[in-house]
Amino acid sequence: MRLVPQETRTYFVTAVTAQRRRLFQVETNARLFEETILDYRKQGKFLLHAFIIMPDHFHALLTPVPEISSKRQCNLSKADFLSGSKAS
Repeated sequence: MRLVPQETRTYFVTAVTAQRRRLFQVETNARLFEETILDYRKQGKFLLHAFIIMPDHFHALLTPVPEISSKRQCNLSKADFLSGSKAS
């Protein structure tokens, strides 16, 4: 079986908040996270095909860029959101 290079794979990503706290139910938190994801797309850190933010988690369809691993891309998004978050 031959593996497809990472840069040509599209992933369905799901991430849940700690203890499933409903952080994104607060509109300012949801907007901040949305801005973070869209900013990364604009910077070319990944191709973002679709996403949805739910009260305690999010889903995204994304294709990594060759320069950054998919694991690193997910960690960057979470770290940037948390560092700028005013989450309750």
